[in-house]
Amino acid sequence: MSDKEKEVIQLLCREYTAAEIAAKMEISARTVESIKDRLMERFGTKNTAGLVFFAVKNNLID
Repeated sequence: MSDKEKEVIQLLCREYTAAEIAAKMEISARTVESIKDRLMERFGTKNTAGLVFFAVKNNLID
């Protein structure tokens, strides 16, 4: 995973919205959504909750 992908997934696990993540990372909300979509496809999850569950289960967050 790229550093941006790691940061997005960590912030999602902390219940940040796409808009909040975008502001914190100084990128667009659409970029955040694209990163999230790419992660969900890579890990075979269907939604944000599934992505967060996968990240926690597989120790992808600090």
